[in-house]
Amino acid sequence: MIIPIMVYAGYLSFKNYSVNQITESEVIMQSFTAKLGQLSHFALSDGTQVWLNSGSTIRFPDKFVGDKRKVELEGEAYFDVVKNSGQPFLVKTNDLNIEVLGTSFNVSNYHNDSILEVVLVEGKVKLFSEYNNKEQTYGYLVPGRKAVYNKKERKVLAGKVDVDKYISWRDGVLIFRGDPMNQVVKRLSRWFNVDITIADPEIENYVYTATFSNETLSQVLYLLKVSAPINYKNVAPKVLANGELSKQKIILTKKEDKNTGDDKAISSPVQLVFFFAKEYGEILVIT
Repeated sequence: MIIPIMVYAGYLSFKNYSVNQITESEVIMQSFTAKLGQLSHFALSDGTQVWLNSGSTIRFPDKFVGDKRKVELEGEAYFDVVKNSGQPFLVKTNDLNIEVLGTSFNVSNYHNDSILEVVLVEGKVKLFSEYNNKEQTYGYLVPGRKAVYNKKERKVLAGKVDVDKYISWRDGVLIFRGDPMNQVVKRLSRWFNVDITIADPEIENYVYTATFSNETLSQVLYLLKVSAPINYKNVAPKVLANGELSKQKIILTKKEDKNTGDDKAISSPVQLVFFFAKEYGEILVIT
């Protein structure tokens, strides 16, 4: 089990150059990946702060030249962009581009997800894509809003959200607010670098509200077990052909005894009260 930790990489830059003194051919492209189960924080050459979530990769130049500051992202990152009206900041993905002057926002773009999410904390961002050398602009996002881009349909929907839920991960905190269990499992799997699967489809209908801060995987699984009719089974890692160990696998199943939702206090790092509403399949955890 790997518990997410923060890795501070400092300034990933070399020398200070004026933009008019260098050309793009002199730029050195770099790639930085946050290891599975770890969070990384560093600064780009212009001072822009970047937080990378577990298993995410960013590609960027050692110095920004040209009319835009371009970076490429796969995975999830939070950006606190230094303002430069003469050189907009551009986050490129395989599906959607996000352009800003100076602002703070979160982008979630894992390759195996069907959607891409952008949550704006402050400032203003432009959302657009490029197909066949043509630019399609979807609009502009304002603070407190989330844009969801459907990669297959190439459509964007936007709405107001609780921003903290989407950016708390950079502080080592996971927030769930009425999230379906399949989303909870996906985030926990990435967070702890494990493979959590749901064996009983009925469990997928549960929704979960909770805040986890510094809990271990064992503690989180225990909270899931005592707050709803859920059991879990640990499957030991296997030795792969290359000699490495596979991910730890955890299988969630439904308890036969459904009467497990009595409110009670438990011994844990946080004070929790549990409530299980059978008719709605809802798990409510109040912290």
